[in-house]
Amino acid sequence: MKCKIRYWVVAVALLACGAGVAQGKDYQPLGFDSLAAKVYEPVAPEGEKKVVRKDEDYLKEYVLDSVLALDGKSVEIVGYMLPISTKGEKVDEFLLMPDTGACCYGAMPAFNSFVYARAKKGTNLFDNIPIRVRGKLKVEEVWQSGFFSHLYFLEVDEVLAGFGKSPQEPLIGL
Repeated sequence: MKCKIRYWVVAVALLACGAGVAQGKDYQPLGFDSLAAKVYEPVAPEGEKKVVRKDEDYLKEYVLDSVLALDGKSVEIVGYMLPISTKGEKVDEFLLMPDTGACCYGAMPAFNSFVYARAKKGTNLFDNIPIRVRGKLKVEEVWQSGFFSHLYFLEVDEVLAGFGKSPQEPLIGL
């Protein structure tokens, strides 16, 4: 019981100091239901160079207009972290997934069912717990060396542990 009380005292103190809460930004909530609403089966471009497809007419075929309207905007997406790159003890690149089904024993998610995220300053590892990731969204189809990289990219401002009661009431920012 004492440990739980200490945890909540620390959590409340951190929130009171504004820890982990980006000040002055409004984040538009965005869900995987919208990101993966359309059938998306990309065709690999010719060649081995990096290819970025940002043409709105092309993307409209695969992405909802409401999601395209958020391109370049600050969004908040709830999901699970699948780390792909670390620096020291911090995760700097990860896939934000709708569930934990894509772990080592799971199935590959649809190409529009994950978000490639980069945290320049790094973030803590959150293993098998829900997180809310806030940052600037880019909608772009990217291929590297002939392999699909991503359709959605998020430049991370912050990562919050847990679902929380609402986007305005995070648990603990980390």
